[in-house]
Amino acid sequence: MFRTTTTIAAVFGLTAFAVSVASGLLSGISGPTVLGRAIAAMMLCYVIGLFVGRVGEHVAREHIKMYKAARPIPGESVAGGVVGGGAGAALSSAGGTDAAEGQAVVVG
Repeated sequence: MFRTTTTIAAVFGLTAFAVSVASGLLSGISGPTVLGRAIAAMMLCYVIGLFVGRVGEHVAREHIKMYKAARPIPGESVAGGVVGGGAGAALSSAGGTDAAEGQAVVVG
């Protein structure tokens, strides 16, 4: 499982637990009943959080993929390997190497 997904699920579950305990105690329900309902709400919301987290990760991953496809980085090939550059290449104003022009220009 992905770390972001489980983090979102944990936040959902713990939030449900806290809200259930607070609302149950404020309404005057007995402690064991409040605790049982809070644990049930935590487990249910954890599962919902897993689903929401997976959907969110998928949407973010697809958005990043489309963003990278629409805005390719100059000096990189389609396969993702860097063309040019290397240890002697200087940084350009965009933070990459200025290997396309064959000149070493240091900006900054």
